[in-house]
Amino acid sequence: MTSPTADAIRRALARTASGDFSKSAVALLAELGYRSDRRPPALESSVDSFFRAFPAEGKSGRAEEAAFRDRVRSVEVLFQLTDEEIGEQAGSLFGGERPVFSGGIARSFLFVAAELEGPRYSRSAYSELVREINRRFSMPVAVLFRAASG
Repeated sequence: MTSPTADAIRRALARTASGDFSKSAVALLAELGYRSDRRPPALESSVDSFFRAFPAEGKSGRAEEAAFRDRVRSVEVLFQLTDEEIGEQAGSLFGGERPVFSGGIARSFLFVAAELEGPRYSRSAYSELVREINRRFSMPVAVLFRAASG
């Protein structure tokens, strides 16, 4: 597989600025070489739907969930990428060398897209949002954010 060009990545990234965020995020990830058909059953992209489908595994207080609800307009699981798929795609993801995983580390990764209510957030605010998403999964989660314009 050939590596994506900088222009192709820029175009895919630009498409995430408007329209259907989950579709454009999947297209951006595909351009970067991350592809998988492992998707959960179709859910609403609302925060309530996400919280019901993926209850917190660790501590998640009401204050943290309330802050998440205040900041996040929609959240959706895009796909899960397993170690088998990573092995198949290793040429594009890891510069041609097959990745080495030991001791069951990184058996799969989850990609999530979240649209935010406001236009600007601090690093700590993004960290809090990522932590709230991660409380719901036992695997590493990569989160793509789209902040509201304005």
